[in-house]
Amino acid sequence: ALVLEQCSELQKNQSDDKKFLQQCQNCVQFLERMKESLKENMPATLEKLQEQQKEYEILQTEISINQQIFSCLVLKALNMLESGEAENRTEFISRLTLLKEQWQSAVRMAHRKKIDIDSLVKQWQTFTTLLQDLTKFLMDTSNYIAAVKSQEKYHLDQIRNLNHKFKNK
Repeated sequence: ALVLEQCSELQKNQSDDKKFLQQCQNCVQFLERMKESLKENMPATLEKLQEQQKEYEILQTEISINQQIFSCLVLKALNMLESGEAENRTEFISRLTLLKEQWQSAVRMAHRKKIDIDSLVKQWQTFTTLLQDLTKFLMDTSNYIAAVKSQEKYHLDQIRNLNHKFKNK
């Protein structure tokens, strides 16, 4: 019975180790995907920028979820260190530190790029609004000039009224 119990405990530990390794691999794969998405250039159109904005909103959600998983993995790794389960302690600490630094760097870069994309979208929308306002102003000016040219005689009051209307637009 004692041998069966020890065997069962050993299998459980091996299963836990496999889960831990799999979770580590999943985090590393996510980190690599995140790094690849950060390499993408900024799009040149508003539509493409808005698409990338949505992609980064999704990425922020994925980061949030994976941050919790990553924190649990770091905690598990630290527990492994304390319990002596890690074989090469120095290398284990070095790799864990490197992974943590890469993770934090990628998260910061993703956050920064999201801010840049949001800013560009806002600038583009402001530019579009200003362009529409300018176009309307130029059309009104053109209509005003055409109206003035089509009149043969003006009373001074009519000219003042037209001029006042033009200035208020």
